[in-house]
Amino acid sequence: MNGFDEIGDDMWKDVDVAAEPWCVDYPALLGHWIDLGEGSLDALDPGKIPTSGYPTGEVSGEIKAGHVYVNLNSDGTLTAFELVSHEKTGDCSHRITIRYANLGGGG
Repeated sequence: MNGFDEIGDDMWKDVDVAAEPWCVDYPALLGHWIDLGEGSLDALDPGKIPTSGYPTGEVSGEIKAGHVYVNLNSDGTLTAFELVSHEKTGDCSHRITIRYANLGGGG
């Protein structure tokens, strides 16, 4: 995962999820993800993860602790992730730690 200022205009070729330096108090990610709602990676049933319906344009928004998200990666695979920690390190910068599991597949 890279910060938005660390990647170029063709970012989606090499990057699947990015942290942007938004001037907000909450952790936010940019990617092609959906929120599966409350849960954890430990309780995630891979058979219930959608294989289609992911946004074709990037999604930006707050990620919340206690929720599970799934991202459609640039190679067509899926990665589930959850927020582990968030620290606001400046007016417009954040340190975001996620835990993830590569799921393969995708559509």
